[in-house]
Amino acid sequence: MHATQVRCLSAEGAISCLTADDSGDVDRNDDWTYGVPSDVAWTSGGTFHDGRWPECLPPTGRGLSDVVRLTWVEVAAGETGWRDVVAVAC
Repeated sequence: MHATQVRCLSAEGAISCLTADDSGDVDRNDDWTYGVPSDVAWTSGGTFHDGRWPECLPPTGRGLSDVVRLTWVEVAAGETGWRDVVAVAC
């Protein structure tokens, strides 16, 4: 598993995140975009939540979220690969 700090945008039922640099700005040199499932496991203040929208992500296109940390795993199928997000830390 890997972790990356990101800033996310949300639309109805969809979350898309871009890598953030050390100052919290979107890292324009990183080409990865992370799709986050709306029922992803997430933590906030040491409390584990399962199966609902992470509270730290905007519900409907209200601009970028604060910096959050995604946990992801690398997936490969033939010659195609992606990063599957498995958790969000608020």
